[in-house]
Amino acid sequence: MNNFSIKIVGPAGFGIKVTGQILAKYFLRSGANVFAYTEYPSLIRGGHNTFQIDVSLEPIHSASEKCDLLIALTKEALEKEQHNLNNKAIIICDESVAPDLRLRKGDNIVRVSLVELAKKSGGELMKNTVAIGVALGLLDYSPNIINDIIEESFGHKGDVVEQNKNAFNLGYEWGKANKTTNTNEYSMKGLKKKNNSLLMTGNQACALGAIASGCQFYSAYPMTPATEVLHYLVAKEKETGIIAHQAEDEIAAIHAALGASFAGARAATGTSGGGFALMNEGLSLAGQLELPVVIFEVMRPAPATGLPTWTEQGDLKYVINAAHGEFARAVLAPGNPEECFILTQKAFNLADKYQIPVFVLSDKFLGESSYTVSEKIFNQVEKKVSSVQYQLSRQNENLFARYKLEKDGISSRTIPSVAGGEYIANSDEHDEFGLTNEEAENKKHNTEKRMKKLAELKKEIPLPTLYGDVDADITLVCWGSMLGPCLNAVSECQSVKVSKKKINVMHFSYVWPLPLGLDKHLNKFKKLVLVENNYQGQLGQLIREETGLEIKDKILKYDGRPFWPEEIIRKIEKI
Repeated sequence: MNNFSIKIVGPAGFGIKVTGQILAKYFLRSGANVFAYTEYPSLIRGGHNTFQIDVSLEPIHSASEKCDLLIALTKEALEKEQHNLNNKAIIICDESVAPDLRLRKGDNIVRVSLVELAKKSGGELMKNTVAIGVALGLLDYSPNIINDIIEESFGHKGDVVEQNKNAFNLGYEWGKANKTTNTNEYSMKGLKKKNNSLLMTGNQACALGAIASGCQFYSAYPMTPATEVLHYLVAKEKETGIIAHQAEDEIAAIHAALGASFAGARAATGTSGGGFALMNEGLSLAGQLELPVVIFEVMRPAPATGLPTWTEQGDLKYVINAAHGEFARAVLAPGNPEECFILTQKAFNLADKYQIPVFVLSDKFLGESSYTVSEKIFNQVEKKVSSVQYQLSRQNENLFARYKLEKDGISSRTIPSVAGGEYIANSDEHDEFGLTNEEAENKKHNTEKRMKKLAELKKEIPLPTLYGDVDADITLVCWGSMLGPCLNAVSECQSVKVSKKKINVMHFSYVWPLPLGLDKHLNKFKKLVLVENNYQGQLGQLIREETGLEIKDKILKYDGRPFWPEEIIRKIEKI
């Protein structure tokens, strides 16, 4: 068995996430590759919550459609998930949950006294920890490292640590005593004793990228699924010296970031689609003042409040066209935490170099899922670029020509306290010193100046990354978080010979502006198939607008759920 999937299910308040994280850390530290995906409704307590851990000896980039082992903590959880099981699945539940459940042929239901064993350890709440023990005992895995992980998870709660250790041990002994040949099928052989990889979400990697970039100020108002960036940076304030500010709303958040940028700090803000809607006027202000700022936009389904805790790639064309007026911006869309870390650094440098807003566009699936990440990636710290002039060649008797017309549109920039560098940061159209000027010729030249940055920026945008054989029969074209499901789908097709066709993946992590020569590049491939987590195929529309090339074959999904690799495989078979 090279890979399998475990899912823990129950209402909020039952420790679903903590349980899943303990299992994910266990398998990672045992030498496996792990991908952890969570689903939860927008409720504080109750509802149907899941945490799925996919475990593999091979690289894994996405969640599976169905699971092999289900831990169901309530009857409702079991009823909702019994159709999301692979053949010969193992189901662990309390005796009271499913006394008369009819199973599919080959399924193995394990009825265990989770509640009673938990009460022996200190309380019913620990039935999830008992279930972890039962699962690892049934699968015949070593319990050696579990105590360390329990201490990490509950170390701040005193007696709860020992109670959870006891709960795990009771469950583990029960599982060992009740092993069957069916459970042996999911015991993974070949695990190493040590794994130097990390388990990391896209949001955490973006926050680390901001720290590596020398970000000095981050302001945000909490909004799912972007809030983790704020939480992470707040936790690192003392260690890094960054100021992480929770603003009263998103309007205040972006304007605080612009104020910090004006003062010379590397600054960023973050939100999701609804919060970004409130930032639009501030975004336009950044364009007029030519201030660098990085904006993390972690997408969720809309319109309006939509599905607050689910996922979608619906905001691509919105962030490219948001705010009133015409001015340059860049949009980067990382496909995994490694790219989140690297592209966040790139975003800060592009913002500084061109004095523009730069977006790091993510979504709930990438932002909140946990990926196996090599620790070596965090040694890749990009050299910082700055456009600030700290010393002027001569003292100016009057104001500094901050907005001087230049061939590439990029003027010299000063910050407060630079002698002779005073200028007016004016939201109205202005002359080179920032003084209001409504003359037609001035407006024309300034608009051209600001848009020249886009032409210059385009020269350094790379072509999309190709994964796989150049001479493939089908090329899956995707952007952002869809990289993972596409890579897993191609890997599955190749390993089990699902498709006789050669398939590769073309991934766009730079989605605006699109690179020069893209039309000629795309014409090299035999058959392009667009894969997007939205209704319109927004990247496909953008490619057609910019190159004239239409990708006619599309695999689209827009139900709030990410793509499962199996879905992509089924669609490929029909093309």
